[in-house]
Amino acid sequence: MIRGAIGYTSRSTLVRTDGTLNSTRYNSNVLRPVALPFIIALQNPTFQQDNARSHIAGIVRTFLDMENVRLLP
Repeated sequence: MIRGAIGYTSRSTLVRTDGTLNSTRYNSNVLRPVALPFIIALQNPTFQQDNARSHIAGIVRTFLDMENVRLLP
């Protein structure tokens, strides 16, 4: 699976993930190294995810809360 993020004027690098993506792998392989730096570089960002289990897991929500990432409800 390929994952990435887009903004109005920019896009993140793509991340290839092999196998099942659980919340721990999502957090350590996608959010921390790629998505968070991309989000921080944007002005007034709102991060949108779908309701996949790896996106709504407690470890992911806690991480995004600690990093003050605003989520689209």
